[in-house]
Amino acid sequence: MIYYSELLIQRVIMHRICSKVSGLIDSASVNPSDSMIELNDNLKRILQDRLITSFGNQSKSFELSIANTAEGSCFSLIKDLHAVDDTTFIALSKDIAELLASAQGNKQIPGGYFLLLDCVQRDGSPVYICLKAEAHSALSVTGNSAQALENIILSPAQKMYKAAVFEQISSGTPLDSNNFKAYLFDSQFNSGTKLAEYFYKDFLGLTISDNARILTKQFYELMNATIDVAYLTDVEKSYDCKDSLHTVINNHEATINPSAIISEIIELDKRDLFIRKVVNVLPSSFPKDTNLLQNVLRSQYLRFGDSIRLSVRNDGLNNISISSDPENPNVKIIRITT
Repeated sequence: MIYYSELLIQRVIMHRICSKVSGLIDSASVNPSDSMIELNDNLKRILQDRLITSFGNQSKSFELSIANTAEGSCFSLIKDLHAVDDTTFIALSKDIAELLASAQGNKQIPGGYFLLLDCVQRDGSPVYICLKAEAHSALSVTGNSAQALENIILSPAQKMYKAAVFEQISSGTPLDSNNFKAYLFDSQFNSGTKLAEYFYKDFLGLTISDNARILTKQFYELMNATIDVAYLTDVEKSYDCKDSLHTVINNHEATINPSAIISEIIELDKRDLFIRKVVNVLPSSFPKDTNLLQNVLRSQYLRFGDSIRLSVRNDGLNNISISSDPENPNVKIIRITT
C-alpha cells in the first residue's frame, strides 16, 4: 500500500504533448525538455496533495493488470528507472512521452503536459508515476520550469487529468510485471464516461480484464446506451428492457455473462446490434461488482425520442405504467400511482 503523504519525490521531468491540428499537424507529437525540474518543498507538497486526492478516490482510481511488457513498452522503459543516472532518466522519459504521443496519434485528443515522477517509499521501494495534465485555456504556460509545473497542476483544468502509478512490490532479476502493481486514475471516469483507452491500454499497456468493478459498470452503460438506440421509437419496450436489466444487475448471480443476458432480455431481431455493441467489446463472462453503480442504480432514465428524459427512482417503478394512445401511437400515456 502506498502512503502518498510520505512518498519521497526524487526526480520530475515534464514534456509538452502537442495534439493533432486539423489541416496543419497530422499526428500528436512531443516538445521535449532536456532537463529535470528543480523541486522545492512547496511543489512537492502540491504534487503529493494531488496524488492523495486522486488515488484516494475509490470511484475513480483502480488497480489494473500490466498486459504489455514487450521491449519498448511503457512498462519496459519505466521498471528500472530508480537505478539509472539523470542523463538516462531524461532520455527514457522522452521515449515514454513519445509513446503517449503515439497513442494519441491522429485522434482528436487534447494535448497537454506529460510528467514523469521518480519516487521512493519510506521502506525504499520505488514508485513511478506517469501523469498527463492539460493546461487551462486562459493560462499562459511557457517552458518546463518549476513555476510552469505549479501553474499547470493548480489550474482549474486539473479537474480533468489522468495518472498511473507503478509500485514495485518485490525484487527480481530482471524485474517483470509480477514485481509491480499498477494503479490508474482518470478524472473523467464518471457516469456515462468510459476510461480513456488510448491512455490506459495503448500508452500504459494496462488491461481492465481483471477489474470486475469497471467491467460491470461498462456492461451496464453499454446495455443502456444500446437499448436507447434499438428502441428509440418504442418507449414501452425500452422501459421493459431497462427494468429487466436492472433486475439482472441486482440479482444474486455472482457473474455476468453478456451473451446470456442479452438472450434473456432482448428480442431475437435486435440481438445482433447488442452483440456488436456489447458482447464483442467485453469478456465472455466476468465477476459482478456493482460498487461503481450504486448511485446509478437508485434511479433509471426513460427516453422519449431525442429530447425528453424521465428520471424514475427504482422504488417507484411499480407505480408507473406506459402505454400508447389507441388513437395516436405517437402519443404516450404515462400513468403514475401516487
